[in-house]
Amino acid sequence: MDDLDPQNIDEIVKPVSVTETALTDLNGNKLDELSFELFKETAGLLVLCSHLYEGEPTLERNQAICAGLLVRAAKFMAAIMCLSVDRLWHRDVSMALSRSVLESVVNLRYLALADDATQFDSFVKAGLAPEKELYEVINSNIKTRGSSLPIEDRMLKSIENIFHKSQLQVDDADTKFRSWGGSLKDRLKALDEEEMYLFIQRLPSHAVHGSWVDLLFHHLEYKDGFFAPNPDEKRVDARIFSPMSIYVLKGAKAYIEKFYGGNPQLEPLLDRIVDLSDRITKVDAAHEKWLQKKLDEQSGPGN
Repeated sequence: MDDLDPQNIDEIVKPVSVTETALTDLNGNKLDELSFELFKETAGLLVLCSHLYEGEPTLERNQAICAGLLVRAAKFMAAIMCLSVDRLWHRDVSMALSRSVLESVVNLRYLALADDATQFDSFVKAGLAPEKELYEVINSNIKTRGSSLPIEDRMLKSIENIFHKSQLQVDDADTKFRSWGGSLKDRLKALDEEEMYLFIQRLPSHAVHGSWVDLLFHHLEYKDGFFAPNPDEKRVDARIFSPMSIYVLKGAKAYIEKFYGGNPQLEPLLDRIVDLSDRITKVDAAHEKWLQKKLDEQSGPGN
């Protein structure tokens, strides 16, 4: 962290140039491509933030949870990039993946801002509940059979190893433990962002579960009261990339402030996060302006 200055940050994660002239001249497709590049920059900063250390490159469990959530968000963002790199296709799948990105950030911010060790414990125990249930099922089958199979021995050893790394015993977990910190909506409410539940959970759920709305938007074609299968892909555009990037940067900022707050060496990184958020906001506004102009032209006189 001693060498973390603005120049080094720019060398690690190259900043994307956003000029007022470019925003004026770009059409919708070019703005989508620019928002994609900013999305990539955002993911890069997430990875950088997750690799901040003071002293040895190791983290205690609670900080590791938050760092892991940063890494998870960045990996799902990378998956969206892979799907989108060829002309920004696969909007439906990208929307499904976006829910995992955003939920990781909500969880990170909730844990960081709650500043309550018991919430970290609850997060761990909730995650271990399915492992405890599988542990009991395997042992029940072994008891009924009177002997274990090699695959069961390996599975039990793997589960015990997970509990060891979690600093818990298998009996510490509860198979009925289903949630922590309340529901996702409760966690958003604690962040004073309850209205974001619709955009983070409910709407992306169409793509996750394949609802009727998802079929209408992405997989069926409607004409004169009838339908036909539609295998064509739809583009991912700035309306997905920009809001997700801005929200993700809130998670990076919360992580730094929680675990490295007051460290002057990280001021350049915080400044870069603010600058990136500003650049994304400008591109998002330019895209909205372009989109509205296009719709006005389509609905104008003679159309």
